Amino acid sequence: MLNRLLYEFYRSPNNGRQIASLRDGRRVLLVHSEIAGPATLRLMVARHQTPQSIADFDDAGVLAGPDSIVPDGGPWGFGGSMVAAGNAIHVAWTGLHGIQHAQATLVGKQLRWDRARHIFEGDYWLGDLFLVGK
Repeated sequence: MLNRLLYEFYRSPNNGRQIASLRDGRRVLLVHSEIAGPATLRLMVARHQTPQSIADFDDAGVLAGPDSIVPDGGPWGFGGSMVAAGNAIHVAWTGLHGIQHAQATLVGKQLRWDRARHIFEGDYWLGDLFLVGK
């Protein structure tokens, strides 16, 4: 969830991997395909409740990028962040036209994704939401 100032320092707008726990105890992992720059954002779900490595996760689909499982997920994203709350997962990222958000609801063992929407359209990065004094 980097902003422009952090990008200038680190030279990498992507957050690596984000992990959260679903209500049923399974872990979900948000993965960026690239260290820097536009990337495919992919969700992975643990096969059991105590994953030890990335090999313990199954691919649940692309959230932003080609063949996205999220309607209007966009062609790419970067700096994605994820939060699980109750029976929902919220994912936000910097997309082609600004900051995007998508939500999935856990129904049984399946995630049902709502259409991605823009939180802010324009030249905004996800981390811009948290700039102090702006």
